[in-house]
Amino acid sequence: MSLDGKWELKFWPQPDSGALRTPQAAAGAKGAKTVAAKVPGNVELDLLEAGLIPDPEKGDNSYKLREYEGYQWMYSRKFPSPELKCGERAVLKFGGIDTFADIFLNGEKIGEADNMLIPHSFDITDRLSKGGENSLDVIIRSAIMESNGRRLGAISSAYDSEGVRKAPHMYGWDIMPRLLSAGLWKGAGVEILKPARIDDIFFMTVSADPDKSEAVCAARIRLSIPRELLGKLSAEAKLSLGGKAVWSQKMRADKFTLSPNGIRIKDAKLWWPRGYGESPLYSLEVRLLSPDGKILDSKTRKVGLRTVALERSDVFKNGDKGKFEFRVNGRKIYIKGANWTPLDALHSRDPHHLQRALEMAADLNCNMLRCWGGNVYESDAFYDFCDENGILVWQDFSLACTTPPQDDAFAKAMETEARSVVERLRGHPCVALWAGNNENDQSFYWLFKSNAFKIDPAKERISREVFPRVLFELDPTRPYLPSSPYYSPDVFENRASPSEVHLWGPRGYYKAPYYTSGDAHFVSEIGYHGCPNRESLEKMFDKKHLYPWTDAEKLEWNAQWQAKAVTPFQSNIAGEKRNYLMTNQISKVFGEVPRGLDEFIAASQIVQAEAKKYFIEFWRTGRPYRSGILWWNLRDGWPILSDAVVDYYFSKKLAYYYIKRAQENAMVSANDDLEITGVNDSFKPVSGKVRITDAESGEKLFEKKFKIPANGKAALGRIAETPAERGMFLIEYEIGGRKLFNHYLYGKPPFALGDYLKWQKALKIERD
Repeated sequence: MSLDGKWELKFWPQPDSGALRTPQAAAGAKGAKTVAAKVPGNVELDLLEAGLIPDPEKGDNSYKLREYEGYQWMYSRKFPSPELKCGERAVLKFGGIDTFADIFLNGEKIGEADNMLIPHSFDITDRLSKGGENSLDVIIRSAIMESNGRRLGAISSAYDSEGVRKAPHMYGWDIMPRLLSAGLWKGAGVEILKPARIDDIFFMTVSADPDKSEAVCAARIRLSIPRELLGKLSAEAKLSLGGKAVWSQKMRADKFTLSPNGIRIKDAKLWWPRGYGESPLYSLEVRLLSPDGKILDSKTRKVGLRTVALERSDVFKNGDKGKFEFRVNGRKIYIKGANWTPLDALHSRDPHHLQRALEMAADLNCNMLRCWGGNVYESDAFYDFCDENGILVWQDFSLACTTPPQDDAFAKAMETEARSVVERLRGHPCVALWAGNNENDQSFYWLFKSNAFKIDPAKERISREVFPRVLFELDPTRPYLPSSPYYSPDVFENRASPSEVHLWGPRGYYKAPYYTSGDAHFVSEIGYHGCPNRESLEKMFDKKHLYPWTDAEKLEWNAQWQAKAVTPFQSNIAGEKRNYLMTNQISKVFGEVPRGLDEFIAASQIVQAEAKKYFIEFWRTGRPYRSGILWWNLRDGWPILSDAVVDYYFSKKLAYYYIKRAQENAMVSANDDLEITGVNDSFKPVSGKVRITDAESGEKLFEKKFKIPANGKAALGRIAETPAERGMFLIEYEIGGRKLFNHYLYGKPPFALGDYLKWQKALKIERD
């Protein structure tokens, strides 16, 4: 029974003397108002629909929501009692409650919630009205007020969010506005549980041999069976592909967990990431049968036959250069992909954006998405798409850029969260890595210059004890990285540096030594700012603030451009500083910043596009030492100014088109040493031909037939000399009958914007 749809929403300022935590107390709330609400939803969307707030996406209107951070919210509705057969149980389920809530059924408290990131369930069988109507109330307390009076620690800079299991970005981030929302942000409903049922299934690939096309697997099946039926029922499991069974087994249900092992699949169709093969999904069906063969319950799961491993070691100063290599089915996979960040600041709208954003990731030929730790955990639909399309998922736990509480209560809360997440996601072949957090290890070095107090990240309890213990029990099939980047004991003692890094730094010229001289093998964050298209700017700003500067000569930004950059509080100038990333990066390439809006947009997008293309090509041609790049980021979750290549409105920046060319499975590129290199991210060698001309003169500079080995690279030759001090190579190549294009901006800056725009016309890019 779905409880989605229309609810009533009552809200009031939370009293300083304490929250009102019962419907009876809420009835006397001072200053209360009531509006119609939708579930799934966020309270801001209901206020907007009721005309009580301006559109928070526009200009700096998000600041007007600050007053509501201290409010309480009560969702109410009625529903009929379901008809229950003998032995059945009724369970009230919430996909997501944001965040601190007391739940009442027919005026009686049935439970609490304190984590927006995981589902909550309550058995209401004995609380239902007999054959009548039920009243349901969910009273949500202010998350920010819950932080009032907390103990002051010393090793964090985010105390208001410490211990609060909301998505970290909601407190304000450089890629998202401060929007401390509340609401029933996922669906709600009543589920009827049968007395004899299948509770959970986990199917594991123990080993996979691509040479022999064989796999050995194991399954775990959890049953709920009434005492009087234990040992009298049976279970059947069947694995099939394309309707053809490849394994089946019938088992006596004489215990609650069934564990078929040694499941050998011959002629196995293994699951591979994009570019390296197909990603077939087998169907696993489990049925619970009565003594006379009647089906009491059944469940079906999609499974992929694959193993995944991460070979990781630090880069030591004594010469041992370490590694950071993903292997699927025992074979090395070169990683190219993006960071996956929040789809929306108001997460009830995530499903509206999901499919389109994922299709863009596939269009860009990403073979991995990193689910960043400042976000919510994505829906099942996200992982289903990645399973089907061969996109590996690096899954951070939802912790970022701080040190979480270390007390027993928080450790227990994180264990509960981790168990919920791991049990839900472990069956997806796309999930390749669990990571304990985003940049928590590194944060010690920001908070205290060079980690002056020598705080050892290995003593951090959640990432070093809680998560590994949960994974040891629930999912030993995948690698675990305590933090990204991970500061191991050897890194902490300054004997080594991490083999996987985030490259942000000064954000200067994109070919500077900061980006090119490091010894890491893998970069999991690297980005460059790019201004959105004019049509998007016209949506996010009012007309008076569309032009960026109050003083064009001094490049002083107006208030709305600062808000969109992103400035969490109006009294803060963080946005102004991040806007200067755009002007600084433009000046590095073109020598000056255009003051006309359209010219500024063009220059900013060109610099972003060239930078991200360069990063991808630099890392891909650096193989085998360099093993992967995950650039930042695919799409904005709010109308902002950022590093994303697609803005909130799904308008593509120029970088999108450059990245698409740079992430072809087999790609030809040039560099500043005039070397021409081919790379091939597939298990089959490729051959083709390449022709390079100068964009300005049209002169042919290089032409050759080539072969690139499987999963490798080839030096194709060298351009003898450039026809000018600065210019653009036009690279046209053909592989397997496909005509492909690339280019390279050669020479030292500054370049003339007018020249670039002229050369750009030869790139044969058709923008949406």
